Amino acid sequence: LMTFSNVQNLTMLIVLKLTDSLSKNEREAVHMLPK
Repeated sequence: LMTFSNVQNLTMLIVLKLTDSLSKNEREAVHMLPK
């Protein structure tokens, strides 16, 4: 049984992982840009 707090924690975890991977992609994209 999923409690509300479990769902909240899971959502936060997913959001953090998504934003983390996005920021990594952005940093890599910045390195690819011509100076």
